[in-house]
Amino acid sequence: MFSKFQFLATGTPQEGPGKDVIPGDDTGREEHTGRPEHRYQFRVPSLRNVELTAPYMHTGPFDTLQRVVRFYNDGAQPRHAGVTDDMLEVAVREPLGLDDDQLMALVEFLKSLTDPGTALDPTLLTVPASVPSGLVPVFGVSASGGAPKRTVW
Repeated sequence: MFSKFQFLATGTPQEGPGKDVIPGDDTGREEHTGRPEHRYQFRVPSLRNVELTAPYMHTGPFDTLQRVVRFYNDGAQPRHAGVTDDMLEVAVREPLGLDDDQLMALVEFLKSLTDPGTALDPTLLTVPASVPSGLVPVFGVSASGGAPKRTVW
């Protein structure tokens, strides 16, 4: 699934109306646990099909994968004002130092995790009328155009 599904504070900027713990702010997991040490922690989603899930992050401040990768490349900047360095996930505290070619290679890798099944030509998802052996495929159509005879074993 390309995720550990952990709850982490990544410093994502606040967008939108927020929730209840701090009016106008979304404090993440703390909303559900009531524990201050969970403030600004959000579940890390799967990277499968990430190309298809824009806008990105819990409040949608990034409209492209390029912007997400740049955010992490810049050491999670610009960061949510309430997320301090000690709250922030260690892996994103420091800039990654990737150049533009490396950033684009990372974006292309993320796109490669997209399941192409939803983009297949619809004819590839149909049952053919016959197969090289001459047998009628299960759920196929007989040569006469009618429904195939089914053998019950």
